[in-house]
Amino acid sequence: MRSCANTTCTTDKQAYQLKGTMEYHESGPLFDYMKKWNPTKHPGHAAAALVVNEVYSGAKRLT
Repeated sequence: MRSCANTTCTTDKQAYQLKGTMEYHESGPLFDYMKKWNPTKHPGHAAAALVVNEVYSGAKRLT
């Protein structure tokens, strides 16, 4: 599944667009990691992960 996400993750509040594919994990290390911090009130049936292929800052492609 092709997907994109917008995020700000720098101290200077710079915005980035991340593009890639989504992975859906119902078991394995990523699922186990999610279960460790996921609140028990949320069942956490699976973990979703964005595998980043492209990063943009505005119109400029960084990767």
